[in-house]
Amino acid sequence: MSRKSKRNKKVTKTTTKESKSSNQNERSSSLLLLSKQEHDTAPPPPPPASQEIEEIPQPLEERPFPRRDPISELVQSRVGIGIILVMVALFCEVFFAKPILHQAGYTGESQLFQEMMQAAGVNFENTLRYINASIPSTGMDKNPNLRPGYILAQEGARAKNPVVLIPGFITSGLELWAGEECAKRHFRQRLWGSLSIFVQSFVTDMKCWSRHLALDPITGGDPESIKLRSALGFEAADYFMSTYWVWDKIIENLSDVGYDSSNMMMMSYDWRLSFPMLEERDGYMTKLKANIEALVKTTGTPVVLVSHSMGSQIVLYFFKWVTTPEFNGGGGGGSDWVERHCSTFVNIAGPLLGVAKAVPALLSGEMKDTAALLGPMGSMMERVFGKKERKELWTTWGSLWEMLPKGGDAIWGISHDVITKKDMLASEYHDRQLTDRVNMVCVDESCNAVMDSKTTNDTPHQELQEGPLPFITFTNNLSSNEFESDVLALEDDIDNNGIEGYRSNDKEWTITDTIEFLIKSGGGYGGGLHASKSISPRPDSESWNNPLVTPLPKAPSMKMYCLYGVGIETERAYFYQKTIPDLDILNGNDEQSTPGKEYIPYIMDASVNDPENHVHFGTRSSDGDISVPLVSLGYLCVDRWKSSKKLNPSNIKVTTREYKHREEFQVNDPMRGGPYSADHVDILGNVDAVTDLIKIVTEFETDELQDQIVSDIFSISHKINNRNAK
Repeated sequence: MSRKSKRNKKVTKTTTKESKSSNQNERSSSLLLLSKQEHDTAPPPPPPASQEIEEIPQPLEERPFPRRDPISELVQSRVGIGIILVMVALFCEVFFAKPILHQAGYTGESQLFQEMMQAAGVNFENTLRYINASIPSTGMDKNPNLRPGYILAQEGARAKNPVVLIPGFITSGLELWAGEECAKRHFRQRLWGSLSIFVQSFVTDMKCWSRHLALDPITGGDPESIKLRSALGFEAADYFMSTYWVWDKIIENLSDVGYDSSNMMMMSYDWRLSFPMLEERDGYMTKLKANIEALVKTTGTPVVLVSHSMGSQIVLYFFKWVTTPEFNGGGGGGSDWVERHCSTFVNIAGPLLGVAKAVPALLSGEMKDTAALLGPMGSMMERVFGKKERKELWTTWGSLWEMLPKGGDAIWGISHDVITKKDMLASEYHDRQLTDRVNMVCVDESCNAVMDSKTTNDTPHQELQEGPLPFITFTNNLSSNEFESDVLALEDDIDNNGIEGYRSNDKEWTITDTIEFLIKSGGGYGGGLHASKSISPRPDSESWNNPLVTPLPKAPSMKMYCLYGVGIETERAYFYQKTIPDLDILNGNDEQSTPGKEYIPYIMDASVNDPENHVHFGTRSSDGDISVPLVSLGYLCVDRWKSSKKLNPSNIKVTTREYKHREEFQVNDPMRGGPYSADHVDILGNVDAVTDLIKIVTEFETDELQDQIVSDIFSISHKINNRNAK
C-alpha cells in the first residue's frame, strides 16, 4: 500500500474521530441544558434527616362492603359481564346480520346460523376450553401440591364413608328428549347448560328456547310435546356453560383421597320442579333413597350427604319424605332410616330460610342485575327477553316458589340484618379473649353470651332504629285523581280474573303481604297455578319444605355441618313502582294474550340509589354470600337447631363454619373470585371450605372442626329471639 493511501486513511480516521467527538459534545451540551431546566423546575430537595417532619399515619376506614359506582358494579358482576357480551352479539345480529341475510333472500336465520357453525367447525365450549388451557396456571388446578385433597392425602386422609353430591339451583344441565320443530335438532343435547345452544337460541329464536324451559303452569310438569330431563353423572354439574366450574374442584380433591365412581355419586335433578313434583314426575326421592341404600350395602358404611344451595333444602325435604309412611305420601323408610343410612350431612351455602331475590323474580320478572341495565342496553334486553317473558317463564318453575323467604315477619320483618354505612363485619363482634385472633373461632360456650351482651352495648346495629322493616317500599302512589278511574277499574278487573291483592294505596309491604299477593295472583293464573300450591301447608300442618316447622330426623349419631361464605352485599329488600296495565290484556280481550299472565302491576324502581346505605338499583342489602342473606344461611345452624328440642328432637350435633370473602383476580380464571372467594358458587372451590369438607368426609382431624363464626349472626339471632319473645 502506498504512503499516499495510508495518509488518506489516517485523515479519514481523524475526521471520523473528530465527528464522533463533536456528536458527543453536542449530546453532552443537550444533557446539561436539559439537566439545568429540570433543576430549575424540580421541587426543592427533602430536608436532612434531622429536619424531616414526621408524618402522622391516617387511619384507613375499614369498609367490609366497598362502595362501587353503578357502572363498575355491573361490569364487575359476573352476570353483568355475561349480559354485556350477549348484548354486543345481539346488537350485531339485529343491526347487521338480519338486514344482510334478508337482502340475500334468507329468512331462516336460526337454521342458517346452525349450518354456518357446523360448516366452520365452531364449538363454543371447545374454543373456550382451548383458550383457558392456553393460559399458564400456577393455581391448585395445575399444581396438585396446592390442592387440599392432595395435601391431606399426604398427611394420611383416606376415603371412608361413601359420598352423595346433590347440586343446587340451575347448575345441572337439562337435556332435550322431546320438543317442537324449532328445537328437535338439539335432541339429547343440553338446552340448558350448553353455551353454544344458549347463544344460538338467544340470537335467533329466544321464544322457542323459553317455551322449552318453561313448565306447564297448571300441572307443574311437562308442557305438551316438550320433555327436558336432567343430565346424569358427574358431568351433569361439574361444569356449567363450558369452563364455568361448579363441582369440579370438589370432585378432584375427593379423588385425591381415594374417591371415585364406586364410592361417590352425583344425584342431579331437574331444578325447575317443585319438591313434590320431583318425586311425582321423576321419582327422584325414590331413586335417591335406593342409591343411598345401595352405597351402604356395597361399602358397609353409611353415606355422607353433601349438598349445595337449593340442594340443602331438598335434603331436608328428603329426610321428612323418607321417614314418612307411604300411606301419608312418604317413602316408608321408617323413623330410623336416616340414623341407619346417613353418617353426616354437609350443607354448603344452603338457603335454609329462602332467598329474597326469589320475590322480584316472581313478582316482576326482575333481579338486581337486570334492573341495573339502563338506557339503550336495558331497552335491548327488554326487546329480546323482557320482564313479561322472564316473569312468565319463572312463574312456572316450582323451585322458585320453594325458595321464597320462610319465617314471615318474625324473621324478615325487622332491620336486624340490614347493613348501613356504619356497619362492620365479623371481627367487630367478637371478644378478643374468647376467640382465636387469626381464624376468629369461638373457643368456648360463653361466646354466645358475649355476643348477646355486645348487641346491647356498642355494636353498630344499635344506631339502626329497630322496628318493622318493609320488604317492599313503593316509591309512587296511584291514588291521585289522574289515575283514580283506571285504578278503580283495575281493582275490579283483578278481582274478576281471580288476581287478588292489588291495593293502590299501599306504601309498603311486609314479606307476609308480598307472599300473600304472589299466591293469590299466581303469576296471572290465580289459584290454578301448580307452583304456588307447593308452599301451602300440608294436611298435618307441617310444611315439609319449611325447617322452622318440620323437625330434623331422629338420628342422634348423624353429624351436621353448615359451611357458607359471608362478607358480600346480598339482596334483602326492595323499592318498587306501581303500574297501570292494559285492561284489555287483563280481561283477555287481546287475542294474543292470556288473561292476567302479561299483567305486571309492580316493577323495581332502579332509580333508587343510596350507596352510603348500601342501596343499589332499588335493592337494599344485608351481609351474605351475594345470593343468600346471612339470616337464611346461619340462623337455624347457630341458634334454632341448637336450642329447640322441637326442631332437633335427637340433639344432632350441628357445627357451623363461616368463611370471610377475600377476592383475588386470577388470569387463568378471570370470571371467578379466586381461591378464597366466599361467593355463593365460588365457595365450592374455596381452599378453606374444601379443606374442611375433605376432613369431614374422611373423618380426618375432625376434632379441630369447631364452630368458626366471622359474622354477626349471633347478634342477629339474639334480636330475632328477643323480638319474638315479646
